[in-house]
Amino acid sequence: MGFNMPNSVETEDAVIGNVIANGELMGRINHLIDHKDFYNDVNRNIFKSLEKMHKDHVDINLVTVQDQLKATGYLDLVGGASGLVRLADEYLTPNGVVSAARIIAHKSMQRRVLSGAAKIANTTQLDIPVDEMVQTLEETVKGISQASLMQNDKLSIVGINEFIDEARSSRGLRGSVQGLSTGFYDVDDMTKGFMPGELMIVSGHTSHGKTQLATNIAYRTARAGKPVLFVTMEMTKIEMTQRILAIAGDKIPEDFPFHFQSRTDLAYVDVARLVEKAKEQGVKLVVIDHLHYFSRSLDNTTAEISKIVREFKQAAITNEIPVILICHVRKMDTQKRPALQDLRDSSMIAQDSDMVLMVWRDTSVDAEDQTEVEISILKNRNRGLHARRKLMTSDGLKLLDGPLPVRENPDARTEGNVDANIDYKNW
Repeated sequence: MGFNMPNSVETEDAVIGNVIANGELMGRINHLIDHKDFYNDVNRNIFKSLEKMHKDHVDINLVTVQDQLKATGYLDLVGGASGLVRLADEYLTPNGVVSAARIIAHKSMQRRVLSGAAKIANTTQLDIPVDEMVQTLEETVKGISQASLMQNDKLSIVGINEFIDEARSSRGLRGSVQGLSTGFYDVDDMTKGFMPGELMIVSGHTSHGKTQLATNIAYRTARAGKPVLFVTMEMTKIEMTQRILAIAGDKIPEDFPFHFQSRTDLAYVDVARLVEKAKEQGVKLVVIDHLHYFSRSLDNTTAEISKIVREFKQAAITNEIPVILICHVRKMDTQKRPALQDLRDSSMIAQDSDMVLMVWRDTSVDAEDQTEVEISILKNRNRGLHARRKLMTSDGLKLLDGPLPVRENPDARTEGNVDANIDYKNW
């Protein structure tokens, strides 16, 4: 049974004509629609030109639009200058233009739903595994749902009073641990803890301890009674469990709230959905090992990595849960401490993250202490850079606060900027 694509070209014509006649109307509708919402090809490209002019602060009127369309080759398609005049002759009130824009947005959503349904129907005709078919269905429905939510909710406004108490509370905690503690005095002193929606990058040279740090933080978080999801893509769950047992001294309670993903054949979009499900099940921290596992592009790795990081960051924000993302640095001299620009493949890794922790060890043969692990914080968007570098001790797979020997006054670890509810001495 065939379906007609919902559209209203007359409404599209009216919106474009009124914007050409009164360029200020663009500011009243550009948050409701964009050029992709137009069904007619010519209208779509005209509105794209209007968007560019509005963005570039170019005055929109018959003369300037005529010049713009002439430069892009679309003037003849609209009927030349006389065609523009005819479009601009159909007058709507400003509120009428807004209403017409909403009609265009609604028709666009109807077409999106219809296209999604067709894609799902076509998938059932392919000879592919059921799980792949279901994945396509989920992705299609999710895409439609997200577009619908954005269209309905992105213009919602909320009063400042909703945030005053929380803002005052956060201001009072500035300089102390906020949100989720890492369980380490030294790491907390640098990060001041993790807040919901934050993305932390943990990086460093290969075998310098970035996974070790992330795993120890995950273990201590779970030991504090806060459920953790550890997404491990390179090591088996048995191997990861062996690491946790080594850190825990072979003692893990039966109800230890530490979880893995069930499958390893995940794409980065699957991880975003996994974060959503983890949040529903009460998880308080997600660790992803590692970013570059999800990169499959051979031609444009930088763009793909940037897209993946944004997806993970959006998952953290949407689900209000902190996410630790382990990633590599570029190939370089391992005796040099990596900087932000050394994160592999994309500057967007540092740009989109809220924190960046870099792990470094002196692995030279004449190193004074092979157990010494240096942790540096290179970015802390929301709480600033205070203590920028700390020395920790590696005891096998276990990390300990501070260099050896242990501080003379361990009680000092529960004072000052440290979460007093955490017994650091007994970790």
